[in-house]
Amino acid sequence: MRISPSNEHASLPSFSEERQGGNKGFFSSNGKDVALLGLGNILLGDEGVGVHALGILNDRFDFPDNVEIIDGGTMGLDLLPFIEGRDKLLILDAVNLGKEPGTICIIEDCDIPSFISTKLSIHNVGLPDVIFALKLLGKAPPRMTLIGRQPET
Repeated sequence: MRISPSNEHASLPSFSEERQGGNKGFFSSNGKDVALLGLGNILLGDEGVGVHALGILNDRFDFPDNVEIIDGGTMGLDLLPFIEGRDKLLILDAVNLGKEPGTICIIEDCDIPSFISTKLSIHNVGLPDVIFALKLLGKAPPRMTLIGRQPET
């Protein structure tokens, strides 16, 4: 996992081709199926950072035709049909790192948390549950990257 404090510029991968031109980076997939997934609840302050970041990226960048932009909000397991079988998955979400608010981390592939946790209701399904279900079904993308930001709230 790579972590960048909020007062430094995070060394993030080149996501896509900027509208002014540039490197396709993560999304250069030779026509393979890629999902860019923003997660979070926009009603809970900066916990919705993934959805907000997704909107900004979508406004500022042109993505190749093989990239699907997905506002996952708080869909939980309802996300499975949108993700399963993809070649690559890039996730944007709030992550509790126990660090200073604004700290950004990049977690890749098998380092992305994947487990089933105890829940009080089906509404408490989080990203680790979704990744676990994808792996259990044998439908997890072979390449996954989570870009997380430590929320303040």
